[in-house]
Amino acid sequence: MIKLQDIDVRTLSSCAIATLVFACSATAAQAGFDKATASVEHVDYSNGHGHRNVLNVETVGSFDATTLVLGAAGGKRDYGNDVEFSGSRFQGTAYHDWNPKLSTRTAVTLSTDDPVFVNREAVHDFNLKVIPNTVLTVGGRYSKYHGDVSVTGLSAGATYYLDRLSASYRYTGYRRSSGTNSHGNVVSLRLKDNSGTGSTQLWLGKGTSVHEYDWMDELQDGKLRSATFRRVQPLTQKWALDASVGKVWYETPATKFDGVAAKVGVTLNW
Repeated sequence: MIKLQDIDVRTLSSCAIATLVFACSATAAQAGFDKATASVEHVDYSNGHGHRNVLNVETVGSFDATTLVLGAAGGKRDYGNDVEFSGSRFQGTAYHDWNPKLSTRTAVTLSTDDPVFVNREAVHDFNLKVIPNTVLTVGGRYSKYHGDVSVTGLSAGATYYLDRLSASYRYTGYRRSSGTNSHGNVVSLRLKDNSGTGSTQLWLGKGTSVHEYDWMDELQDGKLRSATFRRVQPLTQKWALDASVGKVWYETPATKFDGVAAKVGVTLNW
């Protein structure tokens, strides 16, 4: 159950405030921002591994061939045994269509130096439309976590589109600064509503890239499986409900446990 009193709202720091102010200012000036989302997420871990709460705000704008997404979040990670951390995060993502066959996605994440979010991350993907109804993706990323642990990754995948249904697969290989390797596989199915802007989506994941889902020392090595279900439900012409539930099963040399997540948000389009 989501407990708002467990979330330290103060961790929505100046980054979050600046993002909201920028979004409002840009909208007022008709600069292209036309969507904003606010959400709250709660993850409960079994076997005494605590819980995690996150408040997130995000705004989206379109500028000719570029779509810009700006977001900020504040969160608290309780590891149990009276060990907890609070942190804040700022994210920016740019999608750009270079021509009908090539597009890119570039994302940057900055956060406080706490084991709540990835502290630094840069991601770049190339999307190629060279096969009918199919988009091929290759990309790379660099991530730095609390404790001065860094991870580099290379990925490849594809998405196949039908009229309302899309299916995708992505494989990512990782190498940590310790010299060890890990990997992750993600399959996704997305079904758009027959009318309106709603959609239903399912993600299934499996691999050894445990750090992608949570960060603490004992999770540097292990195996995981994950499943997430998301529903975007239009409420009115401008408002929509965005809700998801998911579960991650962790298996490490030291322990086995799982994390159950629930997230709910509202989106305003104007």
